Amino acid sequence: MRQLRGYGLVGTFVQGYVLARRDMYTYFLRLPGVRDKVHLQIAEAKINMEKKLVPSGPGIERHLRIPADGWSEEKVRTELKNLVDMKHTRWEEGRVSGAVYHGGKELSELQTEAYGMFAVANPIHPDVFPGVRKMEAEIVAMVRHNSFGNDYYIKESRYLPYSMHRTEQLELRQVEVRSLS
Repeated sequence: MRQLRGYGLVGTFVQGYVLARRDMYTYFLRLPGVRDKVHLQIAEAKINMEKKLVPSGPGIERHLRIPADGWSEEKVRTELKNLVDMKHTRWEEGRVSGAVYHGGKELSELQTEAYGMFAVANPIHPDVFPGVRKMEAEIVAMVRHNSFGNDYYIKESRYLPYSMHRTEQLELRQVEVRSLS
């Protein structure tokens, strides 16, 4: 009766039809001939995905354990060069849509330089890395400005902004928060 009251006559029939159809399809997929064919197709799909996504063949060396002896700088560079030179979709020529956001060679060089400057920085310690804290706070402020359209300078970063923004947005939108206890 509650179902009928909540969804109405038509809504109740629609839900009943959807549930019956789902159950019938589940039973159909469990039939011996159908089940075997589905399992075969799933196995083929897994093999095809593995062939496409996991590099293999001559010249492909897999490193599945940490080496007993550390690699030399030259060995690391060689391995990195091998990874870069692997066969891949030509994203540099714009052949991939939505997977790579490439701003050109100059931007990549600038990003590499910036990363090099802050590669060891730990943003959890703003007293040791004040520049990282400043950049983070400014980025959060920029996103906030773009999202909410008002100027705001975030003094702290990392853990405070979420709770500060949440509280401020709840007040701004006049949302009443009630305790469940």
